[in-house]
Amino acid sequence: MTLLEEMTRVMLATPSPTATPAQIAAWYASKADLLDRIAREEGTRSPEAHDMATTARAHATQLQAALR
Repeated sequence: MTLLEEMTRVMLATPSPTATPAQIAAWYASKADLLDRIAREEGTRSPEAHDMATTARAHATQLQAALR
């Protein structure tokens, strides 16, 4: 699967308004993983991917902490 195909899959899987916090956290984590891969593969050509991955990872961490 190409990065574009994977990004499309992740974006189309955006949680619904009725999603549980755990489902939303899992979505943010998968988005962060994908953005980390993009940042690694694109290197200095895509510094915003690293920033977006950091933000997505922070959202996932906050939601997971709220579940405990």
